[in-house]
Amino acid sequence: MSFQAMSWAVEQSLPATKKIVLLMLANRTNSDTGKCVPKIKTLAEDCGLSESATKSALKELAELG
Repeated sequence: MSFQAMSWAVEQSLPATKKIVLLMLANRTNSDTGKCVPKIKTLAEDCGLSESATKSALKELAELG
């Protein structure tokens, strides 16, 4: 987990689904490399969401930058 990534994610103003996906991405960010590459299935399980809802949130987050 990257404390920096988690701290940044917490500060973002987002709807709940996008926020939980962002927080779980931050939680899986390698603090040494800054890389985050979880499988969709893993991320969905972390978030308590379906894979399709997770993919949708990821797409929307990517569009937001």
